[in-house]
Amino acid sequence: YANREGAKSPEAARKYLEAAFARAPKHPGLVNALTRIDLQAGRTREAKERLDALIESGEAPAVALLARARILAGERKFAEAEQDVNRVFEAAPNLAGTLELLIQIYAAQDKLDAAITSFEEADRAGALSPGARLLLGRLYLSQGDRKRARATIEQALAERSDLGGAKNDLAFLLALDGVELDRALN
Repeated sequence: YANREGAKSPEAARKYLEAAFARAPKHPGLVNALTRIDLQAGRTREAKERLDALIESGEAPAVALLARARILAGERKFAEAEQDVNRVFEAAPNLAGTLELLIQIYAAQDKLDAAITSFEEADRAGALSPGARLLLGRLYLSQGDRKRARATIEQALAERSDLGGAKNDLAFLLALDGVELDRALN
């Protein structure tokens, strides 16, 4: 309803979403839809207050943390946004948009090199999870190092073959380099 009718009648959509949210505050789709409508209407404070309350309850879905991180990043509160994204990354590493937002936060703070160094140290210590390895691969890619990005993403997939983002990234790199195109297609 919010996607189809929200643009035509945002206040009606907001009213219905608020009623649904009152009954199911942990529903990820409702959290996203209500936050999106509030942000489009310039109600950033209301959206953030709702997300804060949900997160403070200790029962927030990962999408609530990611939504608040986006708001915080938009407010240039990068340290707080980074904390939320890291919590999302730990809880739901495959949540769409998580890695991209974390890289944007690092870039906005001119911390890409420091982030890479930190992840490489964790890797040498044997403490890098497959999801974190995917992030490292994307950091390499953001720096233009496709060879290291590909090797790192391949390693993440070898450790955990269900990482859809890693499969997508590897397919992109293979296609970009014009190699193993059948594998990229698969």
